[in-house]
Amino acid sequence: MKKPILFIFFLAVGFVFLSLYSWSQKSSEWELMVNTDAAEVHLLPNIESTVVITLPKGYLLKSYEKNDEWFRVVIGPDEDGIVTIGYIEPQNVDVIRENIVQELDYWEEDPEFFEGIGLTVRLTGGPSFIGGGDIRKGDRGLYDDASNLVAASGFIMDRRFNEFNSGFEVTADFVYYFTSKLGLGLGFGYMNLSEHNLLVFNSPGGIENNQVGTSPKIRAYPFRLGLFYKIPISRLFNLTLNGGAALYLAKYTYLRSSNWYPIDLINQKANTTGIGVHGGISFEINFHPRAALILEGRGRYAKISGFTGNSYIKRSIDPPLLIDEIEEKGTLYYLEGEGATLLAFSEQKPSDYKTVREAILDLSGFVFQAGLKVKF
Repeated sequence: MKKPILFIFFLAVGFVFLSLYSWSQKSSEWELMVNTDAAEVHLLPNIESTVVITLPKGYLLKSYEKNDEWFRVVIGPDEDGIVTIGYIEPQNVDVIRENIVQELDYWEEDPEFFEGIGLTVRLTGGPSFIGGGDIRKGDRGLYDDASNLVAASGFIMDRRFNEFNSGFEVTADFVYYFTSKLGLGLGFGYMNLSEHNLLVFNSPGGIENNQVGTSPKIRAYPFRLGLFYKIPISRLFNLTLNGGAALYLAKYTYLRSSNWYPIDLINQKANTTGIGVHGGISFEINFHPRAALILEGRGRYAKISGFTGNSYIKRSIDPPLLIDEIEEKGTLYYLEGEGATLLAFSEQKPSDYKTVREAILDLSGFVFQAGLKVKF
């Protein structure tokens, strides 16, 4: 996932700089008529330079460049296909038409060069980081629970555990600017955070490896409402501040698999909703009157609980023939006891644990995003 994000980012940056280069060029054009009987065209913009051709009065020319007030002209091709390029003195021609597009001053304080209907669409994406809360602790606890059982059996282990705290996020915001700087936005997003952990082990001198794999995953769908405040720096650059509240629809899944029979196989699924707040700042590069590149950093505070769902557990009771299948359902609880921390479902609040509470998913953290803004 990281490589496509980086590719899109650098492609967008390259497109912006190419656009800026083309936007900054001065485009000039003159239509000229020779006003003397024998107008000399010189090789260089200098009266002492070689004369490459002499033109009659009334001859029509076009020029796209000046050098020390001399017009650079292209003549031909003639009957032999020869093109002549040279310079003609300004007093030898009359300007019939002049078309000059002046070079833009990016630092001119005139940012409102496109008003439109006031609607702006912002599309962004990038890496997202969260605290994780009880979901993160419980994920590690379930991994450690398997690791402790393996260690107690005398196996040699190779732990490959990754902290469950990052993923990616994409968002779409629709902002209506009711003044030139202040707008109200409605946004939708998708957050995907997942991890895969592995525990590889075998007996001393053993050849065949056993393993345990754990895979937690969070998918969240934020629906955001917020204010956007634009701070024009120049015609080229803006800063935009944004902040507001969001409703999060969150889905949690967890899988633990193993080819070693004493390890319980676990499949958990749950979902919930919760409220959070967010705020951010974006740097915008206006590479087009109706479009801009966005580089944004945004923080959020959101701790949500109330996960409900079920868990299917497969436990070997007389290996390898008999397997007990257990279903737990209800509320997802975070449990701390004498051993590792756990995540378990129950219709009633469990007892006999040091700490018992409804599992909290901490989505608080930050996101770095890049994208595009288009005005309508």
